[in-house]
Amino acid sequence: MGIYSEINHLINSGAEISKIADLVLKDPTLTLQVLKIANSVAFSPLSGEISNLELAIVRIGLAQFKTVLMTLGVINT
Repeated sequence: MGIYSEINHLINSGAEISKIADLVLKDPTLTLQVLKIANSVAFSPLSGEISNLELAIVRIGLAQFKTVLMTLGVINT
């Protein structure tokens, strides 16, 4: 099972954000991409920059995070 599938499984099973973030952190490229998205104008028009992955996932929201994962999974494969 690839990392994208594992993360999706954790989200679907209702895992804590910390467990999801721990799995994302195993892939440095994915981690950087998620942080960039969370700090983009689309998700952070007035807020300061964040570097904490858990906060990034919360800022994006789990439903949108799943969409981001699917998109990144297609782009990165």
